This record gives sequence, structure tokens and C-alpha cells, in this order.
Amino acid sequence: DKSVTAELGNVSPVIIVPGKWSVGELLYQAEHVATMLVNNAGFNCLAARVIVTSSEWPQREAFLGALTQALAQITTRRAYYPGAAERRDAFVAAHPEAEELGTGGPPDALPWTFIRGVAPGRTDDICFNVESFFGECAETALTAPTVEAFIDAATSFCNDVVWGTLSATVLVSPTSLRDPRVADAVERAIADLRYGAIGVNVWHALVFAFGTTPWGAYPGHPRTDTQSGSGVVGNALMFDRPQKSVVRGPFRSRPKPPWFATAPGQYEVMRRFVAFEADPGAAKIPGLLLAALRH
Repeated sequence: DKSVTAELGNVSPVIIVPGKWSVGELLYQAEHVATMLVNNAGFNCLAARVIVTSSEWPQREAFLGALTQALAQITTRRAYYPGAAERRDAFVAAHPEAEELGTGGPPDALPWTFIRGVAPGRTDDICFNVESFFGECAETALTAPTVEAFIDAATSFCNDVVWGTLSATVLVSPTSLRDPRVADAVERAIADLRYGAIGVNVWHALVFAFGTTPWGAYPGHPRTDTQSGSGVVGNALMFDRPQKSVVRGPFRSRPKPPWFATAPGQYEVMRRFVAFEADPGAAKIPGLLLAALRH
């Protein structure tokens, strides 16, 4: 007879809006998406699980190549969560073409597992319906005649095929947003995506990290099919019935955010940040800023 607030899992999608990206932007966003996967060794409810691309995007292969190269250079980490190896076996059995990436980790580490080109029509595929909860990510390519049509198709695909309603990210370049049709389609997607947290050019995990923003599943799941959960945490402004939180950021940040897995000196930045959070003081700000600028 009592309501329960619960944040559960999600197959978090990352929608890549096609555009003309520079080499630097390709490499940056590849590291961005890689970070969404490898953080906490992939044992996150908000890890990137399905990358949604356009089959018509001329830079699709270049982006996927940059992503796998980034993953290959990130040290694998201990697969500490119970059942991780068995879950990985299930995904590889369904997709023997899966790529194994990353080196140099401890003996009980699992490789970063990347599955590209999952047919979007296979709506019952394990990659779309099961939260892997280890270092795994898949990619699927939708066919659409225009960029705005792709955005609409990707929104429907994430809402209707991909399991869960917790969090999603949309990556779109400023160049693409100069086209009012694309900008309108992006705003339409943000409104229509049935997810409780949406990141625009930033990892949706920031919605959770901020604490002030509501974090939880998109509202409306019945108790018999709770999916990504019910209720929210955070919500410092105490909204009565929040539907979703949207966090926006620059397409490319300088310096590189310290939570990037590829950011040099990230440990020192975050160590100083945690020390400041634990005991705030003006004297700690210069050292924190200097460490952030150095990395």
C-alpha cells in the first residue's frame, strides 16, 4: 500500500546527429562516448549502450573508427560486479562479431566490447532490450533521407525499441544547428524523447551529478512494468511532478572535462575538487583551477 521510489536500469542511447565534423570534433566526441562507457568499468545505469547513427552520414565510419581506437587505448578494469562475465558471454554469443578492445588491465578485467552495425529492424536484439551492465556498447544505423528525418526516426527508435526511460544523450554540432530545420528537429526530439534525463552535447550523467536537477525514469510506468523505476532523486528546487531534466553544453569543451577517461591529470583535478566539496574554502580554488587548466 506504500509507494516506492526506485531508480533502476536503462539501455542508454546516444543519438549522433549527422553533420560535417572536423577531425578534432570527431576525436573529441569519440573520447566523449568512450568515457560514457568505461566510467566505473561500465557498471553504471547511465553508461552509453546504444549509439544511434545515420547510415547516410559520410563520417560514420570515421567516427566509429575513432571510437574503437579510443577504447583500444583505455586500460581495461576489474570486472568486479557479480555476473559480468556471464552477461558478456551472452552478448558475444548473440554477436560473435563483437570487437574486443583495451589492454593492460588486471587479470580479472573484461575487454571493452563494441558491437557495430546491429540491424535496427531486429527489435528483439539483446543489445536493444537488455542492459548489459559491463563494458559493452552497440551501434545501429538508421536510414533517413534528411538530417531532420533522421532525428525524428532516432527519437521514435529510442522511444519504441530501446528498453528503459532513464537517460539519453544527443550530440549535434553547432554547424548543423545553424540550419533551422535541424535546430527545430533537435528541439522536437528533446520534447518527445521519453527519458527522465537528456544531455545535449554533454553526457546525460551530469543530470545526476549536479544533484539540483531531478534524476529518475520518465514518469508513468505502472508497478507491473516499472522498467527504469519511479520517482526522482536530486530535485533541489522541489518540483512537484518533474517530467525530465535537460542539460546542455558546448559541442567541444576546452580544456577537456576532467571526467573524460582520456583527460591527462584527471585524478589530480578530481582529488582537489572532492577536497573542496568536503571542506569548501576560497584558498582551495586557485589550486583547483590551475590543475583543471593544466590537464
